[in-house]
Amino acid sequence: MTKIFEGYSETYLQGYNSVVDSFNSGSVYVSDGQQFATSLLGNNHNIVNDGVVPNTVKVINLVDDVDFTNVAYSQFILVVNNLNNLTIDGQNHLMDTHGVSYRFVPTSSQSVLNIQNFQTLSTWNYFGSFQVNSTATMKFMDVNFFGPQLLSSPSTNVIFEKNINAINTERYSTPFTFQQVTQSDHEENLEVSNLTLKEGANYFASTTKNGGGGTAVYMTGQLLLGKIPQ
Repeated sequence: MTKIFEGYSETYLQGYNSVVDSFNSGSVYVSDGQQFATSLLGNNHNIVNDGVVPNTVKVINLVDDVDFTNVAYSQFILVVNNLNNLTIDGQNHLMDTHGVSYRFVPTSSQSVLNIQNFQTLSTWNYFGSFQVNSTATMKFMDVNFFGPQLLSSPSTNVIFEKNINAINTERYSTPFTFQQVTQSDHEENLEVSNLTLKEGANYFASTTKNGGGGTAVYMTGQLLLGKIPQ
């Protein structure tokens, strides 16, 4: 995108050029599930099983509540290659990914996926809305989650900041779904490698105990605490 400097009011030019700066620095804005899917998987995501995060995309911002009712996809676990450093910012909106879980493939062990500022994040997929398939880092900040499991990424290092509320449930309701049955009601809340709670972090987890589950956190690594986590 290119800036413009004449032909419009000063207020319009400032607003337009601000969007241009944001876009050129790697920020995209989505208002529905179709736009969100396209930002990750490309324009033909409805006929392929995976996609590639464009090198130009650094931040995906929600500007409205996002629902996946009319999103075309070919399977429930969608592989997203080329994860380097990506932020998905809910901007205090809701997102219901229905049965979809995005499985990111990192470019290296230094890759980072940031999930932040979700008033509510929901899915009925076993593995959570977002996961990483090998050694990398996922950061969660200010997220409220409802579904069968916040995250199943056994090789991933996870960092929690601010407030994380994750409720495993057999059913959930959003403005887009009512009493949606999840794929499982006896999963762990987290299945990760190392878990770090930053200073001041608050983590509330609830699991159901129907069958063989009920464990809130399953780690293969270490639990690292900041000065005042809860």
